[in-house]
Amino acid sequence: MSTEPTSPNHALQRTPGFGVQLPSAALIRPAQSRAVRPAMKPGTARAFGVAELGVVRRFCARSMKSAFLVLLFSVTPLAWSANKDAAEPFTLTVVPSRSSPQGRSISFADDKPEEFYVVLTNSSKDAQPVFEYWNSWGYRNVFFEFTMPGGKKVVASNRTQEFTVNFPSTFLIPPGEHRIYSIRLNQQWETRPQLAADAETQISLKAIYQVTVTPEATDHKVWTGRVESKSYNLTLRHWRTPK
Repeated sequence: MSTEPTSPNHALQRTPGFGVQLPSAALIRPAQSRAVRPAMKPGTARAFGVAELGVVRRFCARSMKSAFLVLLFSVTPLAWSANKDAAEPFTLTVVPSRSSPQGRSISFADDKPEEFYVVLTNSSKDAQPVFEYWNSWGYRNVFFEFTMPGGKKVVASNRTQEFTVNFPSTFLIPPGEHRIYSIRLNQQWETRPQLAADAETQISLKAIYQVTVTPEATDHKVWTGRVESKSYNLTLRHWRTPK
C-alpha cells in the first residue's frame, strides 16, 4: 500500500521546482507573495529607514497641501458671499409711473408730476433699520442718475432744506421685506446739470440709495454705504420752468 499523500497537490509537493499539470477538478489557491527585504548592514538599514521616512514626510506634506488648497477654494466663495452680503444688505428696484407694450415712463414737472416708486429690499439675514424719509438723515438718501441719449449724466436729488423738527427716527425692515419710497419729481427736486424745460427724452434711469457715516447712523445701527439699481430704459416726460 502506498503511503504517499492523496492530496491533488502531491505532485507539486513532491517535485519542487518543476511545473505540474493538475487535474481539471483541482483548485489551487497560491499563497499571496510577500516581498522579503534582504538583510542589510546596520548603517545601510539606518540610511534606508531615513530615506523611507523622507518619502513619507514628502507624501504627507503634499497631501496636506492639497487638502489645504481644496479647503481654501471651498471656503473662499462662502467668505466672499458673506462679505458681499455684509457690505450690501439691500437691493433696489424701480416701479415706473406707466408701463405698457409701447414703453415705460416717468415724469418731471413743477406741478402734479406722475408718481413712481423706489423699492428698497432687505436681502440680508438680519433686520435693517433705515432713516425715515422726513428727517435730515434720510431726506436725501434716495436720488437718481439719468443717462441722456448722448451719454451725458444728470443727477436728480432733493433740494437741501432746513428742518424745524428733526430727529433721527428709523424704520425697521425685517429680512426679505421692503421699504417703499413714493417719488414725485416736482419743484422740491433739482437736476445737475439742468434739464431742458419741455421735452420727452429716452433715458436710462438708475436709482441710488446712499447713507453717509454719521454718529447718529452708528448709534442707531443704520447701515452706511451705497446701493444702485439696475438701469431702466424709460421715457422721461419733463415740463419745468427753468430756474
